[in-house]
Amino acid sequence: MKISDIEKAAQEYSGLTDNPKDTNSRERGSLCIAFKDGARWHSENIWHSGEEKICDFGTYLVEYEEGEFLQYELAYCGGKDLGLLGDMKHKTITRWARLFDLLPIK
Repeated sequence: MKISDIEKAAQEYSGLTDNPKDTNSRERGSLCIAFKDGARWHSENIWHSGEEKICDFGTYLVEYEEGEFLQYELAYCGGKDLGLLGDMKHKTITRWARLFDLLPIK
């Protein structure tokens, strides 16, 4: 999501307008800022460092040092291959995310 999309969604969510006579503009402005802060927090915290070990079963999107992205089922934990890395063990993981966290909430 682009920053401009977040700005637009924040304004729609908060009801913020350019009307100088809006008596609730301070509250709406605070809602708008909170929305943008939440969106920024989510995008910055959804990805985990490659140094952080995946220790749970599930579906993951993994980015390797070479810029390659692959989706994996199962997991890798504490040096024991549980099926996640497969043939890619020799590559360095840059970051990873749970696929569930990347999908929109229904």
